[in-house]
Amino acid sequence: MMKLAIVITSLKYFFFGAALSTLIAVGASDPSPETQSDSEATSSSVVRNKIFYKAGKIEFAGTAGLMPYDDVNNHYLVGAKVSWHLGDHWGWEILDAQKGFASVTDWTNNLVATNSNTRLQTAQLNFMGTSNIVFSPLYGKIRIFGSSLVYFDTYLVAGAGLASTETLQIANSAGKAVTSSIKTGMDPVFDFGLGFKLFLTRSVGLVLDLRDYVVFSETYGRRTAKSNYSVLVGVNFFIPNF
Repeated sequence: MMKLAIVITSLKYFFFGAALSTLIAVGASDPSPETQSDSEATSSSVVRNKIFYKAGKIEFAGTAGLMPYDDVNNHYLVGAKVSWHLGDHWGWEILDAQKGFASVTDWTNNLVATNSNTRLQTAQLNFMGTSNIVFSPLYGKIRIFGSSLVYFDTYLVAGAGLASTETLQIANSAGKAVTSSIKTGMDPVFDFGLGFKLFLTRSVGLVLDLRDYVVFSETYGRRTAKSNYSVLVGVNFFIPNF
């Protein structure tokens, strides 16, 4: 009887220890609320503590810039952009509207004035409106001066729209360059480019937009495609801002 009691007592302690071990193991594996850092550390996310999320947000941006590689015209642009981000990597730039302020360059006027039989035609941009697909493949953060972090986002755009153009003729008249308008109208345009965004906060950032507006304008009686490479900088704002 004493041996039986010892065996029963041993079994009781064995099952009690096994149950206690199971409870400890379950408690250790029980999921607890994770911080953003914990969640990112266990996921495939490369950039930790990301502060900006674009999915479902509307973005407004105001920009200003110029077309630096046009020898015939000085083109300055002031515009605005409205975008809807379907996700963090895809979006729709609903409208990119740019107002152009153009003038003939001094180099062109001097060229015409010093060549008696010269007649040049050029198309200037008064206004452009395009709609584009936005793809954001890369994002990250940069440490500046060893302490401050700057979050950035890159994007590619491509789309099409319409441009209001004016065709000018620049001719030599008594040794002077005289400019006259010979045609105005709406011309098709498609655009593509690359952009960068620096996020100052969760809702406000800075934009650098490098874009080429290819306009099918008419000069010398023919409609041809003309590349209008543009450099734009601006400020953007996201709604909602959380």
